[in-house]
Amino acid sequence: MIELTDRAREMIGELCSRRESPAAGLRIARRRSGLGLWMSLVDEPGDGDAVIEVEDVVLYLDDAAQARLADRTLDARSNAQGAAFFV
Repeated sequence: MIELTDRAREMIGELCSRRESPAAGLRIARRRSGLGLWMSLVDEPGDGDAVIEVEDVVLYLDDAAQARLADRTLDARSNAQGAAFFV
């Protein structure tokens, strides 16, 4: 299962707290082009998403993200554009 660093968990929590939905979370899914993964803040999971709760944050992963991130750690940093997440 995917793991989160403390910093990633804090940043996801901060971003989701700005949304008005109690189910807000970070969704990681296959890009529409089929190449790579895409991350976005959403108010609910997509069809078929796995719901992963890590302490006080929620991740929504589609099948492709589950397969590629099963044994990975998600980290985060702040940059000029805001939050940057990487595996």
